[in-house]
Amino acid sequence: MVKKARKYPTVNENPFFVVIMTQSYTNGYFLWVPSKFSREHLNNFKGTATIRVGNERSVEVSLRYYDTKDKSCVGGGWKIFREKYNLQVDDVCKFEMIQRRPFSFTVTITRARNGPSGVPCGNNVVKQKDIEGTSSGSRPKENFLDGILRIISVPKEFMKKGSNENIVELKMGRKSWFVKVNYYESVHGWRFNKGWRKFMEECKVEIGDTCLFNLIDERKFVFDVSIIGRTH
Repeated sequence: MVKKARKYPTVNENPFFVVIMTQSYTNGYFLWVPSKFSREHLNNFKGTATIRVGNERSVEVSLRYYDTKDKSCVGGGWKIFREKYNLQVDDVCKFEMIQRRPFSFTVTITRARNGPSGVPCGNNVVKQKDIEGTSSGSRPKENFLDGILRIISVPKEFMKKGSNENIVELKMGRKSWFVKVNYYESVHGWRFNKGWRKFMEECKVEIGDTCLFNLIDERKFVFDVSIIGRTH
């Protein structure tokens, strides 16, 4: 499951969008940009842009907004980029706009863990039209993606039915943290509670970071956590 608590960064930060790689993106010649980002930042644009990883040499790509699809397409040059960085299915790419006209993006790649990406659904979860690249045939309880805030809402599909409290294990590298997840009637949803602050402090998670929570043990509720843009 793909989830974001916040779609776009604050006013002083660069706009960005996230795409989970599918087979068509890792084998094909184009990539679709999420509709909301396309409307707000690329509406009616037709031309070229550059994308690069870190301080490496940029790759020029074509960029065109399609009214009929209500989103933009990254075309010519995409094949060169995805081959250069050997993009694989379920890799997560964060495209940050660092310059407008001409458009320029830096790309942060988080390599895939085992298992397919989940299908986005439900309230507080980014719709498939907003985050591209989700696998239509995958299991609904594999992972979720969250823009970190002080309060994290957990998709109900992950929690035990009939229970108002769960304990989950969060793993990063070789260390583990146990976090209580409580159900709150006031918001009709689940939230991380006791243990979450300790996890944030010890893993140096900052407000605004984007984390991928990958469910690696469904019976024991164990998540492998990775922060997009960091390596552990």
